[in-house]
Amino acid sequence: MSRNRFLTAGVELFEDTGEFPTLGLVQRELETWHDETSARREAERLPPSLGDVEDGRVVLYVRAIQRTDPASPLLETFHAGLRVGVRMYRRRDRKAIVSIAPADLIKRAGMSEFEARQALHMLAAEGLLERAGKVWKVAPAVRHYRSAKDADDYLRRKKKFERRRCRRQTFSRPRDFLRGILEKEGFVRAVIISATAIVLATFVLWIGKELTQGGSDDPASALKDGKPAKNRPSP
Repeated sequence: MSRNRFLTAGVELFEDTGEFPTLGLVQRELETWHDETSARREAERLPPSLGDVEDGRVVLYVRAIQRTDPASPLLETFHAGLRVGVRMYRRRDRKAIVSIAPADLIKRAGMSEFEARQALHMLAAEGLLERAGKVWKVAPAVRHYRSAKDADDYLRRKKKFERRRCRRQTFSRPRDFLRGILEKEGFVRAVIISATAIVLATFVLWIGKELTQGGSDDPASALKDGKPAKNRPSP
């Protein structure tokens, strides 16, 4: 319950101000509700899927907004901004940097300036925009969501991408670890090479021994300690 109230306070402040609120503002909002929830404690416990704290501000992700209020107008604002970002990215020159500003959202999506700034903040929080000086740059990640029908569909697609990335990281972690060791110079590399050589040499000796023992049933191997075997009596 405390987390839900914390998220609700953050979302309502974002709706009212157009900016992600500071921890202090969230705390005061909770106090007006006569709620003893600690904003700082809840921020520290916040799952990475819902948000983060950056420079003392509570950055809320789309999943947190959808969880708090599935009918929030912020979700439509986000999706409208996403559509504009996708179109601008797909129509770019291949090597050009695509920048986006509130004016682009006002013109292309019919937003107010207030809504445009809200959309930019949400897109940036989702990693779909990158700050480049005084402008926002559209990130290549938007191409994954060109077919998203709404904010809910965006979240479903995002969840799939996160699962794929997690699987790739799981499979690549042992390989990257071994590669990192082999790329190191000095003692560690020398030890690995020496150990590998010893294992190979031991394996070769074992194979040779097995082959030698396998031929001991041959009559030609009847010599033992340099002495001929005793003649067998004739039948």
